[in-house]
Amino acid sequence: MQSMDIHKFYEELTQEEKLQIKEKVTLEFERNLGAKLAESVTHCPNCKHTQFQKVGKTRGIQRYKCKFCNKTFNAKTKTAFHCTKKSLETWNHYLNLMFSNQMSLRKIAKATGIDLRTTFFWRHKILNALKELDNPKLSGIVEADETYFALSYKGKKRDLPRPPHKRGKQIKKRGLSKDQVCVIGAIDRTKSTLLESTCLASPKISDITRVLGPHIARDALLVTDFGKAFPGFARNLDLKHYPLEKRTSDNESIHRQTVNSLHAQVKRFMRPFNGVATKYLDHYMTYYKWSGQDADETAADLAQSTASVTCSALTAMQMRLK
Repeated sequence: MQSMDIHKFYEELTQEEKLQIKEKVTLEFERNLGAKLAESVTHCPNCKHTQFQKVGKTRGIQRYKCKFCNKTFNAKTKTAFHCTKKSLETWNHYLNLMFSNQMSLRKIAKATGIDLRTTFFWRHKILNALKELDNPKLSGIVEADETYFALSYKGKKRDLPRPPHKRGKQIKKRGLSKDQVCVIGAIDRTKSTLLESTCLASPKISDITRVLGPHIARDALLVTDFGKAFPGFARNLDLKHYPLEKRTSDNESIHRQTVNSLHAQVKRFMRPFNGVATKYLDHYMTYYKWSGQDADETAADLAQSTASVTCSALTAMQMRLK
């Protein structure tokens, strides 16, 4: 039996037949991904009640009715996918290009056929949802340190408090200043990772406590440099603290190489973006963690993770004003 040339067969179809095939494939895909998203439905997104019932399907996606507030919803309601006019197939394609291939927005826009501004908005809708899932638990030997990014008002057209720095170039002031944003990085031996913007210039004890305190176990061994704030933070939380002047100690298991490597990888990841707006910096820290640590996630799994977060239906304007 001769093998069929699929491409030749497809080209011989009429435009109407091609359209019918596309609609059928899209509908089947929406059903499959809709079933995947349905696994994340555990409560009513309107009132948080856990008692609900199935009430039919729309385009293959299961709908539910809450027994408490009587409102209907599906797996996309009040998630990053809420109120979208694009199909789940397009979202899946976008997620795959964003995380598996880490393509630029222009290339994603060309590959998916959506507007460039929409690709940017989608990126931050997704990262805003995934950030809500980010709750690392640090235990054992925990290395922590600061790294810095230039303060950026990228995208802001007027009322700038200072002249703009073009293309994320290095700032002119020497040493640490309020033109630099401090990001606290912490990582333990199981690769559980915290990356979060903290303050401008050097962090205070209160800054580190606010960012790192909720995530570190009280029996952890905190390994840092001789920074001024970390000893006070460790004392306040009654943590064991091992300050290292050098990158390594006589004890081979105690070093700062892992957190230094983490910061180097983050800087390398951020380089292609040519500087990002400080208001979105935490989104890009989340982007790094999902692009590296969870690189084996499929687009469908990422969609399920994104859909598991209940959030308000952010508009593009609201995202810009964050």
